[in-house]
Amino acid sequence: MDSREGLTPDAASVAEAEEPPCPDCSAPPSLLPAIRTFLLGDVELKRCARCGCRYPLGPAQGGALSRCTVCGLPCVAVLQSAGEAPRCDACRGEGETTSRPGTPLAEATEHEIRSALESRWRFLDSPSSSVYFDKVLRALARRMEGAPASCRVAIFDDKALRTLALPSGTLLLSQGTMDELDDEAQLAFVLAHDLAHVAAGDAASATLRLGMGAMAREDLAHQNEAWGDASEDLVRLGHGRAREVVADERALDVVLGAGYDPGSVVRYLQHLELLEDRGDARVAELALAHPPPRDRLMRLERQLSVRATSGAGGRVNREVFRRAAGRHAETVEETALSGLLLRDGDRGKREGDAEVGGSPGGVPRWLYALILAALAALVLALAGLFRP
Repeated sequence: MDSREGLTPDAASVAEAEEPPCPDCSAPPSLLPAIRTFLLGDVELKRCARCGCRYPLGPAQGGALSRCTVCGLPCVAVLQSAGEAPRCDACRGEGETTSRPGTPLAEATEHEIRSALESRWRFLDSPSSSVYFDKVLRALARRMEGAPASCRVAIFDDKALRTLALPSGTLLLSQGTMDELDDEAQLAFVLAHDLAHVAAGDAASATLRLGMGAMAREDLAHQNEAWGDASEDLVRLGHGRAREVVADERALDVVLGAGYDPGSVVRYLQHLELLEDRGDARVAELALAHPPPRDRLMRLERQLSVRATSGAGGRVNREVFRRAAGRHAETVEETALSGLLLRDGDRGKREGDAEVGGSPGGVPRWLYALILAALAALVLALAGLFRP
C-alpha cells in the first residue's frame, strides 16, 4: 500500500492543544480532523481512539453523539446514564419507534438519493472491472441471509475512504477505498460489511430517516440537495456502534464461509489503525462512522478463536483484484450512476419497466407519485419540529 500524507507533528500538537479530551474516558483527542455534518449544523464531531465515544467540539461540548430512540436520527445529547434511552430535543417525552420502512418506501427513498448523488459524485466504470466487482459481491450475497440477489458495486472518484450502502444492495465505494485494499479478501470484507447493513434493514432505515431530517430543514424547492446532504451524513455517521459491530461479525462469517484468508482482513484493520494513528485526513469520515480499528480487531480475533480458526489460510486473489481495482484498469471512464446501474441484464428489466409505465427502482408510477406525496406531507408536518 502506498504511504499517505498525514498531519505534521507541529500541526498535530496545535490541534491537540486546542481540542478537549474525550468526555467519556478523558483520553487526548485523536490526530484526525473533526468532521462537520449537515444534520448537526455547525457542530464538529470527533471519535475517541480509546473508547470509541463520538463527541462534539464547540458550543455543544460535553455531550456525545447518540441515536434518538423516537425518530432514529443521530443527535448530540448529554452522556446517558445506564438504562436511559437517548432523545433528541424534538422528541423528548415521545415513545420509542424503530420500525423498518416497507419496500416501496425504501425504493422511493433510494431513487431520491441516486438522483442527488448523480450531480455530487463522479462515478467511474470499466466493463471488465465492473463484472468482477459484481461477481464478488453476489457470491457474498448468496451466503448472507436477507441480502438481495441483484446487488452491485459502483465506484466513485474520491481519495477519501468512503462507502455507502443503498437499500437495494447497491454499494458505492470510493476509489480511495480501493487504493487502500491489498487483495480480494479485503475487498470481500468491506463489501460484506456494507451488505450486512442492507440485509439487516439498517440502510433502508437510515437513508429514510436522514433524508426526512434533511428535507425538514430545507424548503421543498431544494429537496435534491437535502437528499444529497443526507447521503453524505450517512457516510460520516454510519449506523451506530451496535449495528457496526454486528455488521463486522456477519461480514467475517461470510468471508470465512467463502474461503477467504481472515489474516488479510486482520491486516486491513491494522492498516486502518496505522492511518488513524498518523492523523491521515482521508480516513477521518471512516473513523467517525465506525468503532476504532483496535476494537474491531479485538472482536474479530475473539470471533476467530471461537470458530477455532487461525488468522491465516484461505485465498486472497491479490493479482486479479489489483488489475481490476487500480486506476490503471483498462478503459476506465467517467459515467453516470444511472448508466452503471443499467449494465448487464438489469438494462432489459428497466427498459421493460419503462414500456409498461414503471418508474426507477421498479415501483409503479402511480404508487411512486403517491409515496412522494406522502413524504412531502410528512416533511411539512415535521418541519416545525426540526427547524432551529
